[in-house]
This record gives sequence, structure tokens and C-alpha cells, in this order.
Amino acid sequence: MPTSESRNAIEKLLQDRAQFVSWLTRLNSAGGEAPVVPEAVRGRVRADYERRLEAVLEELRGHTNALEEQVAGLVARAGELTLWESQHKEHLSEAEVRHMVGEYDETKWDGIRSELLKVLAQVHEELRHTNGEVDRLNEVLATIRTP
Repeated sequence: MPTSESRNAIEKLLQDRAQFVSWLTRLNSAGGEAPVVPEAVRGRVRADYERRLEAVLEELRGHTNALEEQVAGLVARAGELTLWESQHKEHLSEAEVRHMVGEYDETKWDGIRSELLKVLAQVHEELRHTNGEVDRLNEVLATIRTP
């Protein structure tokens, strides 16, 4: 499992990568709002960003195993969250049935429903974030594996 120091180094590299990609995208798509500069200058800036991006990608390649371990850990966490979400949805359905047949009065049902919906929202948000991280790291892995 990657250490905290390793994760911090990787995160810094990922931030640098995102910054260079953003700058290159803006440079390559700059239309009317871009200042008029000679193409040689624009080309030099582009080459600088590409060189710096490649250096970051090369450094990230050295962290491939750690990134793969992070992805595996996040995928496992997403599986746990999905299971937990499913269990809480079942609890909510069960409580709804108990309310429908009269075992739970309105007050008890409202309390149970409110609590379970709050938990489900939290789980759903963590699952969304976790899946987003998996996608982001898989994108980075695909980028650094491509020659």
C-alpha cells in the first residue's frame, strides 16, 4: 500500500499534470481572446509545457505500482459502499412495509426514514467521490502506460 509520503508525492504530480494539460488545452484552443504573438513564441511555450508534462508523466511512471494499489483499494471501497448502500435501501424498504402494516406509527416511521435517507445520501456521495477518483487514476494510468 502506498505510504502517506508516496501518496502526497503522487498527488503533487497529478496536480502538476492537470495544470500542464490545462495550459496546453488553453494554448491550443486560444482564439480571438489570445494576444497576437508570433507563432514561434507560441510554439516555444507549447514545447516547454509539453516537455514539462512529459517529465511529470515520466516521474508518475515510477509510481505506477502505487497508483495501481490506490485504484485497487478504491475499487474495494466502492464495492463495500455499494453493499452498504444496498443494505440500507433494504432496511428502508423493510421499515416502509412495517409502517404500511401498522407496526410503525408516523413518528417512528418518519424518524427511521429520515435517518436512513441521511445515511444513504452520505454513502451515495462517498461512492460518487470514490468512483470519480478511480476514473481519474485510471485515466492517469492509461496516460502513463501509453508510450
